[in-house]
Amino acid sequence: MNEQNVNNMTNITNTTNTTNTTSVISNMQDIPIYSFEDKERIVHHINKLKKKKYFNEIEQIIIKYNPDINITITSSGKYLYFHNLNELTYYNLDMYIKNVSKL
Repeated sequence: MNEQNVNNMTNITNTTNTTNTTSVISNMQDIPIYSFEDKERIVHHINKLKKKKYFNEIEQIIIKYNPDINITITSSGKYLYFHNLNELTYYNLDMYIKNVSKL
């Protein structure tokens, strides 16, 4: 796998299912367009999280808005291409991270 592909993936740790407590928005006209830098910022904040619960909730947000996403499961975790998600997903991840950061 080349370096670009590795940079476009984010690791979501193996966790058990929990309920998603994030408030979400479903109206696309209220959603901002996320630049590459915005997406990198979201990944950076995700990588700083420590609790397995957060990773599971992030995974549930991604799957909810991208049901056809391919997730590769290895012994070291779950991997997916983060750059292919839709804007609604990025928005909800951004809001989730901001809410978690307040805790």
